[in-house]
Amino acid sequence: MELLPWSPTRDLEELREQVERVTMPAPGWAPAADWFASDDELVLILDVPGVNVSELEVGREVDAVIVAGQRSDDLNGMRLYGDRPLGAFRRVLSFPEPVEDGVGQATLAGGVLTLRFRKRNVTIDVGLDAG
Repeated sequence: MELLPWSPTRDLEELREQVERVTMPAPGWAPAADWFASDDELVLILDVPGVNVSELEVGREVDAVIVAGQRSDDLNGMRLYGDRPLGAFRRVLSFPEPVEDGVGQATLAGGVLTLRFRKRNVTIDVGLDAG
């Protein structure tokens, strides 16, 4: 077996692949999601029809939002045929731009979960030469 020289790029690529395996949605049931941006906010929209608000959890990491939940068979009968996936889901979605800490708003209407985040204004410290 030939040993390859150490490569930080290869190490970073392996780490990225490991993170993707952990954060990728489970096959079969992952709500579709879209990011939108305006001048002052980011909006994340997820399609979660049939998911009750009591079954939804929204959390936040430094650079990502986590949405988890569950869709149950609410008819309590024998399911004869099904296209709609049931069970738990978990999505980890990275913020496309920096957002303010501790600021966010969630609404659920018509099977659509809307999460709004205020963008962080990046400030640049410009030193003035009093010269």
